Amino acid sequence: MLYVANFNEMSFSRPWDESRRYYFRHDTSTILFETATSDGRFVTVGLRGRGQLGSYQVDRFAYEGAYRRDDFISEDNRVRPCDEVKPVLLVIGSSSRWSQARFALR
Repeated sequence: MLYVANFNEMSFSRPWDESRRYYFRHDTSTILFETATSDGRFVTVGLRGRGQLGSYQVDRFAYEGAYRRDDFISEDNRVRPCDEVKPVLLVIGSSSRWSQARFALR
């Protein structure tokens, strides 16, 4: 699985602070990684920006399940805010495709 626990170990063409301001300038800025585990399960790992009001910091999250566009993008093709996405990913033990979700919110 691609996951970098320490942002200082990530490599960008610019310094991390400058890259963070570029890639996470909006509170809907998101980077997602979907991977298949060796036993065939899917895990999705993401970074979600906090935007200018959040000092361009990012939150990390991961959940067991495949990426589904509809969970992150609305029918009118807009990125769903974290407050809409989080409840969907936190559903545990229902008919949802998510069996586990973890949000690492600072």
